[in-house]
Amino acid sequence: MRARIAHLSTSRTLLIALVGVVVLAVAASLFGYQAMAKSVTLTIDGKVRQVSSLGDTVGDVLASQDVELGSHDQVFPSLDESVADGTEISVRYGRELQVEVDGQLTSYWVNSTDVSGALVEIGRAFRGADLSVSRSATIGRDGMALEVVT
Repeated sequence: MRARIAHLSTSRTLLIALVGVVVLAVAASLFGYQAMAKSVTLTIDGKVRQVSSLGDTVGDVLASQDVELGSHDQVFPSLDESVADGTEISVRYGRELQVEVDGQLTSYWVNSTDVSGALVEIGRAFRGADLSVSRSATIGRDGMALEVVT
């Protein structure tokens, strides 16, 4: 038995066959992964990127991309929707906007990334009022405090 194993380990034909089997297995695994992976367009707060995922739902794709969501964030389509090749997913993070109007403070949650969009979102244009920041100012993920003098 030992002699037979020693002979097999020195057999060039067997070695070539084993290498061929390993290469074939790796190639089949890569092909299988590519066949199951879906190419998805992921837009987060207006920034677009192409991602590849094995996930079956929007939630699976976001989890595979380490996208964590909070209660004020918006996702379209919904987290339980199935995905296919070419699916487009949009995420808009929630931002707290604290608006002080003539000394009266009110807090809002918005998904806009700029002051102008946020004011439209809350239905308060404040036309002709003085704002503490420009209407084109960016609202970061940590939110913003905005003073308005009418």
